[in-house]
Amino acid sequence: MSYKSVKKLKPFELVLQKELMDLDEIEGIELNQINENNLEEISVSITPREGYFINKTIKFVLKFKDTYPITPPKIVCITKIFHPNVDENGNVCLNVLKLDWTPAISLQMLILGLLILLT
Repeated sequence: MSYKSVKKLKPFELVLQKELMDLDEIEGIELNQINENNLEEISVSITPREGYFINKTIKFVLKFKDTYPITPPKIVCITKIFHPNVDENGNVCLNVLKLDWTPAISLQMLILGLLILLT
């Protein structure tokens, strides 16, 4: 009997996989897995429907550690923009990514936070 080799998912990947399946579809937001072999980085493209960045697509990379959801992901804006919450290297500063982080914050909440940041 032969078995195909199946990659065993790490605990944080199981959490992320469930959060990805539970995501509500939001107009103007597109998610992509950067590497099909792992969930360590997820690309998020946001095209706000209002605000200063209306109809402009802003791209982010969410970088997850093995300790997610105990520790927050790092979020980097890869589109060059001028925004008080994005430094010159693209690092995103949100209170929920630092002192206000709690494991109850889901991927959906992070994405909505980025959308609100841009509107």
